[in-house]
Amino acid sequence: MAGLLSFSAFQKAVCAGSGENDNSGKAIRYGTAHIPGAMESNVYFGNYWQSVTSEDAADSNKEPVKWRVLANDGNLFVVSDQNLDCVVYNSSAETVTWEECSLRKWLNSKFLDKAFTAQEKNAVLESLVVNEDGAKGSEAGADTYDKVYLLSIYEVIDPELGFPTDWKGQGGTRVALNTEYTKSKRAMTGSDMSGAWWLRTPGDAK
Repeated sequence: MAGLLSFSAFQKAVCAGSGENDNSGKAIRYGTAHIPGAMESNVYFGNYWQSVTSEDAADSNKEPVKWRVLANDGNLFVVSDQNLDCVVYNSSAETVTWEECSLRKWLNSKFLDKAFTAQEKNAVLESLVVNEDGAKGSEAGADTYDKVYLLSIYEVIDPELGFPTDWKGQGGTRVALNTEYTKSKRAMTGSDMSGAWWLRTPGDAK
């Protein structure tokens, strides 16, 4: 599966496109106060492989990454518009929490290094990630401090972030398409390029 990635970041200059039909990404504005949340706006930040396959993953083939703005309280809380990579939740078959999983380590080391320059990494803030237990009693483990992390089940039912409140609902703002790069790494991919993505909230304890 491919993971949706989120972080809180503040840039003095961002490239913003507002609305579903604005893909220009060319309007440079200073500051972030003008950028609304709830997925009404997008920002472009960092670069990653997208339209190439994993066999052609040279640095020169990276492309600007589009992020949906979930919230703006002076810092931007964002999630990638597409599934950027395909990585297992944990490298071994054992029950682990978000704190312990290998995906968390990969996101905050290899992904950061691949997607962002040194200056961009400095603009990504380390956030307190609150890890709440699953609805059926599965334990989420300790809270963590991360620069990049997965969304929780509770965040993807929060209308203030732009999501529908019905956690069983499919489609709409929960849809994320796989990139060609992600698909080439054997991610589950529909005929419309839609893909599955990880949450950090644990599933059914049984």
